[in-house]
Amino acid sequence: MAEQAGQAALQVLLVAEEGGQRDRLRDLLRRHGMEPVCETSLSDLEKCGLDKRELDVILIDLIEEPDVLNLENLIESAPAPILFSESSMATGRGWGEKLVHKLKTLAGRDDLAEESAEPMQATGEPAMSRPALKVVSETSSDTRGAVSLCVLGASIGGPEAVKKFLAALPADLPMAFLLAQHIGPGFDHRLATQLGRVTGLCVRMAIHGDTPRPGEVLVVPTGGRLGLDEHGRILLTDEPWSGPYNPTINDVMVAAAKYYGAYAGAILFSGMGNDGAMGAIAIKEVGGYVWAQDEDSCVISSIPDSARRVGVVDFSGPPGELAQRLLDSCMQRVANGA
Repeated sequence: MAEQAGQAALQVLLVAEEGGQRDRLRDLLRRHGMEPVCETSLSDLEKCGLDKRELDVILIDLIEEPDVLNLENLIESAPAPILFSESSMATGRGWGEKLVHKLKTLAGRDDLAEESAEPMQATGEPAMSRPALKVVSETSSDTRGAVSLCVLGASIGGPEAVKKFLAALPADLPMAFLLAQHIGPGFDHRLATQLGRVTGLCVRMAIHGDTPRPGEVLVVPTGGRLGLDEHGRILLTDEPWSGPYNPTINDVMVAAAKYYGAYAGAILFSGMGNDGAMGAIAIKEVGGYVWAQDEDSCVISSIPDSARRVGVVDFSGPPGELAQRLLDSCMQRVANGA
């Protein structure tokens, strides 16, 4: 589609790790009335001087998963809307046109967008206010294990989604959580601290030999593979994860399914790739539930989409609705004496 008369070209910051793909995306943008004002990789992004450029939209092409927390910081501070794409997973002849439509819609230029294209994926939700930091002990005097456990699986866009989810839950929720968030080594403790600022639940790192307790969110560390023993205690070993991600959501979900059975559940949040789909099947096979963040509220919806494709997702919604549904489910169980 040629640029319409009288319309200035959209100013796009193009971020792609691979030079050949950067060339292809540049050509695609220019064919559709857009102008890349800077082309870079994520690691060199600061060299583009974002605060000094007039930008309409930022396009980040993901080939492999970047450092999640640094990317979350970019999402919060970016001077223009961001669209993520996974060109390595793109299929179909219409992929380029759909990408162009989403970029133009995100930049507020619907007048240049093809009417037949699919709507963009974007939340439009305001940033959450953050209460004062709550200091959490690494141990607890309560030795009773949780009757039920929910695995939270997340990747890119996950930290903000999980914050909204946890912020909507009461501190006395009668269940435990294991958070498996794809993240770089050394950032897991930072993640636990950030989540502890927004929820009344106890957020801390999972510790070897510990028992998940009601009202706790245990962050799966990056330093070793996590499992559960025959008594439901945390096992951290030197074994490699079964997949390329650290931690691997599938492994945590399978461990939960083996010990908790029908009292295990999983909620998959924003992220790239398909980690979590096989673990979700394991949880469904023992009678547990699997929910997922809906496509529209995800930064990138590949992880929840992969679980939906294998037919194991019982409910999809934005983080707040997922929290309310979980609360309603817990209240119903209590009312039934379960």
